[in-house]
Amino acid sequence: MANVPLVAIVATTKRISFNEVQKATKAIDFQIKNHVSKYWDKQIYFGLQASIVCYESIQQVPYGSWLVTIDEQIDTDSYGYHYVTEQNETYAPKGTPYARIRYDRIWSLILSHEVTELLINPYLQNFRYADIGGKKVRLVVEPSDPAQFRDYGYLIDDVLVSDFTTPNYYDLVWTPNTQYSFTGQIKKPLELLENGYFSFQYLDRLDVWWQMWKVKGQIVTRNISEVATQNKSYTVVAIILIILLLFLYNGRK
Repeated sequence: MANVPLVAIVATTKRISFNEVQKATKAIDFQIKNHVSKYWDKQIYFGLQASIVCYESIQQVPYGSWLVTIDEQIDTDSYGYHYVTEQNETYAPKGTPYARIRYDRIWSLILSHEVTELLINPYLQNFRYADIGGKKVRLVVEPSDPAQFRDYGYLIDDVLVSDFTTPNYYDLVWTPNTQYSFTGQIKKPLELLENGYFSFQYLDRLDVWWQMWKVKGQIVTRNISEVATQNKSYTVVAIILIILLLFLYNGRK
């Protein structure tokens, strides 16, 4: 079995006190050990055995930890994400799971969301298979995404935490008396609550990622690989423009 991880939570933003981070960490640790682990097997999803600890600074984090930071800003438009390090970092070697969260007034719910997914699918290699619109797909297991909106969270010791789906969420057929999310607000497989989503790939196009969202009561499908490619193109264009401007400016000196 892989080594049991240490999840290290650090708030880099000054808008959260360390006492607040401690309280949220305690609530999320309780959620993982008592709620999430009830449905997701700790022996299979070994991350659920993790120690979850908060620190006052990144410098205090033990080397090799799965770092989760709450930052004033992050490098995406989302409220948070988790991934694996692409190079050696001061706190962990290459290939270590980590998460970043953008500060918001519901930061504890976002923190709960990302920690849950970090522990269940740390290397983003956990998939389930289904049928969407008559085509075979594989879905990345991200239990907090389908019910991510603040209205669907719940309280632990006055700390707002995220609802999450159970493994039955990925069942191919509905069965009665089955728990599809912890709070019971999701009633059937692959159901999305308002502002919820899941990510998937068609089996005949594993080079392209899609997301299915529920927005204003309507189901919307988005090609996120296409959006990522466009963003990279915009970045390249911006860099070229900056170089040209610098060249023109230096040419006039």
